[in-house]
Amino acid sequence: MKPVTSMTIVKSSLFMRPLRSIGLSAVVALLCAAIFGGLILSSSMNRGLDTLEKRLGADVMVVRYGYESKAQGAILRGEPTTFYLDPGALDAISQVEGVAAASPQIYVATLSAGCCSYPLQLIGIDPDTDFTVTPWITGQIKGALADGEIVVGSKISADVGSELQFFKRVYKVVGRLENTGMGFDTSIFMNITTAKQAAHDAARVSSQELQDNDDLISAVLVDVADGYDVKEVANNILRAHAAEYHLDTVVSDNMFNEVSSSIRNFTSYIRFFEIMIAVLTVLILLIVFSVTINSRRAEFSMYRVIGATKGRIFSLILLESFVISIIGAVIGIVVMSEIIFPFSNAISQSIGVPFLMPSVTTILSAAGISILAAVICGPGASALCAAKFTSKEVYSTMREVM
Repeated sequence: MKPVTSMTIVKSSLFMRPLRSIGLSAVVALLCAAIFGGLILSSSMNRGLDTLEKRLGADVMVVRYGYESKAQGAILRGEPTTFYLDPGALDAISQVEGVAAASPQIYVATLSAGCCSYPLQLIGIDPDTDFTVTPWITGQIKGALADGEIVVGSKISADVGSELQFFKRVYKVVGRLENTGMGFDTSIFMNITTAKQAAHDAARVSSQELQDNDDLISAVLVDVADGYDVKEVANNILRAHAAEYHLDTVVSDNMFNEVSSSIRNFTSYIRFFEIMIAVLTVLILLIVFSVTINSRRAEFSMYRVIGATKGRIFSLILLESFVISIIGAVIGIVVMSEIIFPFSNAISQSIGVPFLMPSVTTILSAAGISILAAVICGPGASALCAAKFTSKEVYSTMREVM
């Protein structure tokens, strides 16, 4: 005969009342899923914003008037877009006071048709003047990016050495970028000569006319000289050349502030949702534990009769709620993990801000916080109910039962 311990009593109680055990675990699982998911989402968005600040590199992005939102969509979310800028704008912008460096880029959207492997964003950079992309792809390739070679984002299914086709032209993959949480993860980088050829190929496939010249550009990235105000330089560019070249500007600080504001608003909604779930969880647990303990008065009274102390009954109730809370916490974390991690790309697209999964340490910390919240809410609610029950003397409880 095995000795009867508190754990054996708890196990017996859980298995004898499966519906109650499952229901309580489900309530706790909902709380943990909300907390764990909220922490992971908040951390992912903040990490994505940090990466955006580090990787964007340019202080100002100059585009054709009316294409500011499309340019931001390409950078933040990798939304394929094609637009072009008057090529004369590059030299004009370079001459504006406060501009330390200016580099052109070409943006070409591929098609979801037989001419292309995927609908993606092609970005052409000028290796001779680029100061934004080149520094962080240099370690991914050997030597300069040659004509016909491409570097793919981390979320594109293409291995180094393989080939991709766009507009019936084949390109060789020579590098693969690390995950950034930005639109660059679903973009393809090539040198500007290759990008110009891709732009003309795209124009032929779509039956559109495109001026055949070597100065084709979509945007100009500007590095502001030390000592100059970024917004003032951007305004100077617009005052000097907006009318002539139909210019608009994207100031990195403004974009960061917009993204940061979106993240703060989204995080606020998450926190409010978590608080509401926590309050409802505690209320539900209080009600259920109160009803459960009341229905088990005869059982607990018998324990008292055979010698169990008030403290032993109290710890027995706490242990049962602790086990239920742990089970619910694990279920909630596992279920939310199966939602967030496999579908992180879809979540990133729906949120519309840079989204980069946190480190393993952060994920484990989020799981620990979620479990701690479950342990506080579950046993905490049961402790209130248990304290009320154990405050009565055994003869009083037995008389109520009888």
